[in-house]
This record gives sequence, structure tokens and C-alpha cells, in this order.
Amino acid sequence: MSLAAEELKSQCAAAYEHPAVRWLLGGDLHPGGERTTRRALELIGLEKGDRLLDVASGGGTSALLAARELGAIVTGVEFGQGAAAQATPAAGADALAGQVEIVQGAA
Repeated sequence: MSLAAEELKSQCAAAYEHPAVRWLLGGDLHPGGERTTRRALELIGLEKGDRLLDVASGGGTSALLAARELGAIVTGVEFGQGAAAQATPAAGADALAGQVEIVQGAA
């Protein structure tokens, strides 16, 4: 990947990590928020103990929802280092540390 492409990805990730962007979007970084996440999980038939890969997981909202409400074991991949770092403690605070892991990386 070119240096320009890496820089563009880094800038995009930084924008989504900014508190103002989260505020403007009402905390949801994807259209439809939790309602759409629940519907998607219903459509794929996710059940307790199933493994789920959440790509571009941001702060882990969808990953936490899947673990908390459906009992899934979730691995999230997030390009933004700051968002990945924030999501991991959120899983622990939600008592889901053994079910949810958010890692920083490119998908």
C-alpha cells in the first residue's frame, strides 16, 4: 500500500476517533445504530457461543452488544489505535472482558 493510502486511512481513523464526530453522530458511528446492529445479528442467526468478527469495530459498540445480548464471542478489528484502545476497557467495564477483544489492525 502506498504512503498516501496509509496517510488517508490514518486521517480517516483519527476523524472517527474525535469526540466531536462522536457527538455529532450521537455516539453511533454507523447508520442505524443499535437497531440496525440487532437486525443484522438476527438476520445472520447469531447464537450464544458463536464467534463473530467485527471489522471496523470503532469503539466496540456492536461487538459489546453482540456479546451482551446474544452471548457471542467477538473479536473486533479497528484501524484507529485510539478507538481500539478505548474499546478494550469498555469490554471489561461491561463484564465482557472474556467475550470481547478489540485489536488494532488493518482489515
